[in-house]
Amino acid sequence: MRPTPFRRALIVGSVAASATAGALVGFGLRQGTPLRPFNAVARLLLGARADGVWGFDPVVTLLGVLLHVTVILAWGFLCVGLAGARRGVPAFVTAAGVTLAALAVDLLVVERGLHAGLSGVLSPGQVVALHLVLLVALALGMRFASPPV
Repeated sequence: MRPTPFRRALIVGSVAASATAGALVGFGLRQGTPLRPFNAVARLLLGARADGVWGFDPVVTLLGVLLHVTVILAWGFLCVGLAGARRGVPAFVTAAGVTLAALAVDLLVVERGLHAGLSGVLSPGQVVALHLVLLVALALGMRFASPPV
């Protein structure tokens, strides 16, 4: 039985959300504050309320996790949608395009335009590594969600 496009997108987005969340926790652990990256993500909606929250805060941290998962699921849905519209294009190429779009949105819209995001918490190298994790996770998720040939 072939999975529906919605189910495929949910699988791709879930794989990507899990992988990137794990990377964020790992980067946070490296700095001694495993939840701080999620608190920084929450700054998109909470503004200054999320500034300076280093540990667990029920509102800030849970909203940050929810926002992270929602955004990454959206990138997964976009990846599956583009892959369905462009038959014959390898999944990795589609995942690379979506990842470049995600990086551009993160750097140009979130960081520069909204003055929020992960740049205050992660180093530039970690931001790039996070997007490489997204790329691999989207590509693998596309493979896992594809019906056997």
